[in-house]
Amino acid sequence: MVNLLLAVMVAGSLSDWVSQCQNKVSDSTVASTSGATTQEAIESGADILSQYGALRVDGVADESDCEVLLQKLEHEYPRKPTGEHMNHLNVGIVIDEKVRTLMEKSIERIYPLINQLVGANGLVEELAFMINDPGAKYQTWHADTVYTPKTAKMYSFFIALENITLDMGPTEVAPGITTPEMIKVCEEDMSKSKISFCRNTISSVPNIGATMKAGDVLIMDSICQHRASENLSDKRRRLFYYTLASQDGERPDGSTFTLLHPYKSKLQLSDYRAWGDFEFPTRQSMQYSELDEDEM
Repeated sequence: MVNLLLAVMVAGSLSDWVSQCQNKVSDSTVASTSGATTQEAIESGADILSQYGALRVDGVADESDCEVLLQKLEHEYPRKPTGEHMNHLNVGIVIDEKVRTLMEKSIERIYPLINQLVGANGLVEELAFMINDPGAKYQTWHADTVYTPKTAKMYSFFIALENITLDMGPTEVAPGITTPEMIKVCEEDMSKSKISFCRNTISSVPNIGATMKAGDVLIMDSICQHRASENLSDKRRRLFYYTLASQDGERPDGSTFTLLHPYKSKLQLSDYRAWGDFEFPTRQSMQYSELDEDEM
């Protein structure tokens, strides 16, 4: 069984609202074999994402598939010598058999929830590896897209390819700044402080580090305030992720939209089992794509 849980693995004590979130979904489960999800679990997951902007779902991908993809990542994008770390980066990838296997299984296991979030006609806007090298510093707090009432909803699904501990610089989220009311507060905060993120608003909520085990997924609303934390370990933090956007609304602004060009507007949620059949027109030369520190 796959438990729907908010990402609450942080050092120290947890706030009352974290406990309330846990209690709210502690009995909600997603079947891990048939892909059949209980309506209660779907509603719980969608409700948490609506209120808080982030949700961790445990055991969505098989550890063996994660290990295969991890080896692929290290073969294609090996770690550079000491002193030449790449900091925070992501890189678009081709859907080969290894990528297809993990992606299909993970989508199948939570398909009803994804479908509720973006609809069957939702499109893939990002498909990439994310790497955070040892020594990488804190990012600035940011949201991936700019909220407007007309903007289409967009969600990213970050799958841990290995166990991610607090010292490896996991993503930190500032939950709850995703409702129109809180976004307005955040914008006013930014206007007063004349900085690019709402420092006071973020400090008013518990900042949660998304530690995960291999195969867990962090689902995040694109308007959720977040940042990569400092990697104090001697290990790379490595994830595989895809981002889907609803077609009901205007295309969001601000995202890196890390997706190889031939896939753009081609990968629809309802056809996910056929994504790997897409004939990639050319053999792309894959290069590291350095991220600005304000991006993720």
